[in-house]
Amino acid sequence: MNGRTSEELQRIQQHVSKQFDAPQQNAFRMSKKSYKPKEANHHQEDLEKSILGLSIKQIKDQAPINLRESLIIAQTTPRKASAPVISQQVKQDKRNQIFSEFFIIGVDPSTITKQELDNEVPVEPQNLYMFKEDPKTSTCQRRIVVKDFCFPNGVQIRTLKKKRAHKILYGQQTNSKENSFVFTLQAQNMNNYDVSVPDEFIYCNVLIFDEIHKIPDGGFYTSQKALCLMTNYRFFELYLQILNVIYSLYKIERFNILQEDFKTEHAFLMQNTEETIVKELTAATRVPLIFPEVETVLQLFSQANPLDNIIDLRNKILRCSISQRIPQSMKELQLSDVDWLAPMFLSALSADQFLKILYAIMLEKSVIFVSDNLPLLSSAVLGMQCFLLPFKWSYVQIPILPKSLIDMVEAPMPFLVGLLRAHLSSVPSIQEGSVRNPSFPGDFSDQERMVVYINDTKKEVTIDDQTVQYSQPNFKNLVDKLALPFSVLNSTKYYIYTPNDKQKKALNEISDLMLSTFHENISNNLPSDILKGQKKVGDPRILTESILQNARPQDRKFMEQFVNTCMLVQYLERNFCQF
Repeated sequence: MNGRTSEELQRIQQHVSKQFDAPQQNAFRMSKKSYKPKEANHHQEDLEKSILGLSIKQIKDQAPINLRESLIIAQTTPRKASAPVISQQVKQDKRNQIFSEFFIIGVDPSTITKQELDNEVPVEPQNLYMFKEDPKTSTCQRRIVVKDFCFPNGVQIRTLKKKRAHKILYGQQTNSKENSFVFTLQAQNMNNYDVSVPDEFIYCNVLIFDEIHKIPDGGFYTSQKALCLMTNYRFFELYLQILNVIYSLYKIERFNILQEDFKTEHAFLMQNTEETIVKELTAATRVPLIFPEVETVLQLFSQANPLDNIIDLRNKILRCSISQRIPQSMKELQLSDVDWLAPMFLSALSADQFLKILYAIMLEKSVIFVSDNLPLLSSAVLGMQCFLLPFKWSYVQIPILPKSLIDMVEAPMPFLVGLLRAHLSSVPSIQEGSVRNPSFPGDFSDQERMVVYINDTKKEVTIDDQTVQYSQPNFKNLVDKLALPFSVLNSTKYYIYTPNDKQKKALNEISDLMLSTFHENISNNLPSDILKGQKKVGDPRILTESILQNARPQDRKFMEQFVNTCMLVQYLERNFCQF
């Protein structure tokens, strides 16, 4: 790295930030232009299987499949016929690496056409690099489709103006969490999918930034590039640190090339002529896709032991270091999930809105979150699930829905989905301000959907639940108890990316309140000998009857629906049943 340091780059960034008072470029600025994936039909099936395990056509057309060994699902509940039930059960023998795969995703400049440049239309994302393997030869579905989830509306390309050029070349990324998000895929190889084998989730941690390309006929343009770590663990803070180290290597490499071309700092620090900027941009386009320092860092990180109490990664030559304490209990991990996934979305909600959405999820209604901000969608879909404990969502979750999977929204199954506002026009049954439930034959003919519209810039959420029929429980005035911690989260003007100590305390209070409420009003309605572990039953229907009989009158209508959910049945089977 020619002896250059990140401190030098930081000094350059501080100088440029004084010269240019332009606002921080948002990597998630979604194009309003239509994006149409170019892939063949078989790729569509890969996408569907990476999320559902089955294609949508199979779900609609196949004979009933028993997707889980459950007395109620298999014998008494008609829902067995339709939707794959996704278990989060962990296979320990596969969890021996701190990350499983690393991708660089973007576009090959040689594939960009003049028409695409002139119109600045979104273009098809490509798997440009995969750590230790060639992405072009991979046959695993999740490796093939990861690009579609990193860029659900295609890769944005934009012609580059002088003022924005310096911000990209030397500007600081003030909060990398604004440019990062998480989505999930099934961990099984879908080519050999077996519905009888419990699934686990692969968590995909993504950091997006702009890169510079030269237009052959003159001028420059930018395209987005994604760094993506696939992991079996939910160590989100650690993974963002790793991605930031890799991103910093690209910035330093670009800085080194600029210094070599201009020889002195003064030449490119103090001159802002058109000729100087063109030279700087030309030099920046020579940053390679991958170089030894990046591979060294990936090799270093890949050797870390995920079972250590502290992940301590250092490299003196590259001058990078990461030290991260790993949660040592399920409680610690749950609190870590809440602090990382939930604050952004919850900071826009009132206590009443929060409960309205959570109760719909508990009753296994489909909930569609609409926004053009990818971190917000990720926070909504994954963050809300943090407050379901001790229960778990059992059906499909898609934090970021690619354009190629838009038909999923009309599929006959419960799901939690993050949908780009730019894609609303492609969903016949959903238009902003008007929602209708699609009609399906068979077991999901009554599938109800809630749509949650999230304002991308203002902290504002609108819930359309006119087609959802359910009665909210009182749970001993829970909404009043939640008012104070939500007032802490609502007190900020902007969305919360990284919570401070006071906000973390409020998030933990919400989590604790929900957990204690569910235990007090649901679990504790079970017979005492069952709760103490002195007795187990063979049929969870016995337990659901007890829960319903002991429910408070104000909660009974809600509980009448909840006792028929897979969410409750699975909880009872895990903890109180013996077959």
